[in-house]
Amino acid sequence: AGQSGVIAAFGPMSPEVSAIAECMAALTTIPTSQRHDATVAPVPWNWGEYSSTRKLKIGYYVADGFIAATPACARAVHEACHMLRQRGYEVVPFRPPMVIQALHLFIKLLTADGGKSAAEHLEDEVIDDSLRAFVQGVRASGSLWKRQLLPRLMRRKGKHRTADLLEAQGTCSSSQLWTAQAHRIHLITLWEQAVQAAGIDVFVTPAHVMLPPPPHVIASSGITLCYTQIFNVLDFPAGTVPVGHATAQDEEDMPSWPRQALDDAFGSELHELIQQGLVYGEQDDAVERLVRDSSCGIAGLPTAVQCVALPWKEETCLRVMRELQADTAR
Repeated sequence: AGQSGVIAAFGPMSPEVSAIAECMAALTTIPTSQRHDATVAPVPWNWGEYSSTRKLKIGYYVADGFIAATPACARAVHEACHMLRQRGYEVVPFRPPMVIQALHLFIKLLTADGGKSAAEHLEDEVIDDSLRAFVQGVRASGSLWKRQLLPRLMRRKGKHRTADLLEAQGTCSSSQLWTAQAHRIHLITLWEQAVQAAGIDVFVTPAHVMLPPPPHVIASSGITLCYTQIFNVLDFPAGTVPVGHATAQDEEDMPSWPRQALDDAFGSELHELIQQGLVYGEQDDAVERLVRDSSCGIAGLPTAVQCVALPWKEETCLRVMRELQADTAR
């Protein structure tokens, strides 16, 4: 309670994108006299933008610098981009700025109280086995072992991603919390400027690093939600839509992951970006091993992409989702 750095987002779900648009329109067109939530801006739904046929500029990426998407999830993005090009849209690569820093901030803001609020909400609750490790980790965030000793051990082994995330956890002072919240505003501005400078209307990203893992590894795979978590930090409208299915080739390409994905995304700049702390190279850590193990036997499973727009551009985001759904159904 009271945590406002990363606001929980409850979005409508439906097999049809058009139904989500109808829901959003209903939620945003409530007469002023009947509004009971003063924190919601009275912005009317723009059906004209949702139904527009103007040509859009689409950005995309399949490696965010934190952890690259697996071949199946990356292929879904490329398939979506092909569909959008067929509609006459300009589709360009987009390099997301400061993703690692934003995700560290995500952890810092959520655990600023040392996990106290989460522990209180879960008191006397029955914890499902698939989430037990995650809950235990939140409760222990900020401990001497998790915030200082274990990160040092991980860093010596070259596991920088894990070490950085552990160090980001734990109780903050008031001044540290305010600094983190100011950093969040800075990142939002940085992203808005980058998107606007590129002239991008909507960008397409992987919906996840990998396809759905077995239930028993869910608790250990939380950081693979990075492609969606960052937009909780930035508070950008985003939605996912199914595009295609995993193939046998996706499985065959896994031995070169993430090395090949990083080379493709960052090219000759990769080493310098790693040195600057803007990209994690191949770590061979527990997360990468979990992703590899969970990417066996995936052929035939559905894949999806995430569509993202700038704040207050939900209509444009849903328009692209609707068009991808229509093209996929053909």
